[in-house]
Amino acid sequence: MAELPRDIPGENLKRWLARTPERAIDPEQPIIDPHHHLWDRRPRPELARDSRQQLRYLADDLVEDIRGAGHNVVDTVFVECRSMYRESGGPLAPVGETEFVQGAAAMAASGLYGEGVRFCGAIVGYADLTLGAAVEDVLLAHRAAGRNFRGIRHFATPTAGMHRRICRSPTIQRRAPKDSSRCRRSGKGSQPSTGSAWYSTVGATTASWARWRR
Repeated sequence: MAELPRDIPGENLKRWLARTPERAIDPEQPIIDPHHHLWDRRPRPELARDSRQQLRYLADDLVEDIRGAGHNVVDTVFVECRSMYRESGGPLAPVGETEFVQGAAAMAASGLYGEGVRFCGAIVGYADLTLGAAVEDVLLAHRAAGRNFRGIRHFATPTAGMHRRICRSPTIQRRAPKDSSRCRRSGKGSQPSTGSAWYSTVGATTASWARWRR
């Protein structure tokens, strides 16, 4: 098996950030980071070597940021990013992401990374809402996979040019509007909305978020 390549774009980003260090204004203020990701995107040969984009950002990288930034981060919320999906594929593939992140939370709870260092205390996963009633099986599988699971984010991308790269739902990929102007109906000015204007055309809720309550 070939060895994974170095994360050169990620190294570039760290060097760039180190050029302008910032001191925490209120280092004692407890903070819950409300949105972050964990992933391993290596290899990405299409990226230029001088690009600044982390291809690998896992628990040790998160701990480095939590402990090194000078802020009092007491916990974090992980938001889905198509990371560590099950190789088997299908509607239950995203449950692999919840399993992975729950494991990261267990790493923090061990105390190995520092007294009081916690992360991934809440998990926002993914389930395809266009599955209809069948989505309940996916949600239940998420709950079984991680006790920190709190809900899902269903990505409805705003422009035709981006929808196949970002959107998770095969149904929306097939039926998304080719003219991105349709996606701006609920937005203002030149800023596109999250796609809610055409969401109902695929038989899904007009909200791009759904919460699964315990």
